[in-house]
Amino acid sequence: MARLLDKKFNLISEIKNNDGDLLSMINLILKKNQKTLKQIKSVIAVNDSGTFSGVRSVITIGNTLAFALKIPVVPLSIKDINNKRKLEMAFRRKVNFAIPKYNKNLF
Repeated sequence: MARLLDKKFNLISEIKNNDGDLLSMINLILKKNQKTLKQIKSVIAVNDSGTFSGVRSVITIGNTLAFALKIPVVPLSIKDINNKRKLEMAFRRKVNFAIPKYNKNLF
């Protein structure tokens, strides 16, 4: 899933796609809303939901965008993605890179 939020964490646009092509979803959501990568002010990376490869991909793309665009990345739990208060708190502790939280209860 890719989402575009405004400064007050209101949802502008969302794309859900299960094929795992996150870069295409980001590109599509930016084009749909007539935005460019340079207009992105920060990146939220969900760091605890999905398969090992899925979490790793989201974190890698989030960290890469943050590094390339020189913007902060905000790691966030999937359970907090729709909670504006949690989003605000997460943005106060912006970091330079996100770390994945893999599910340790698989085995």
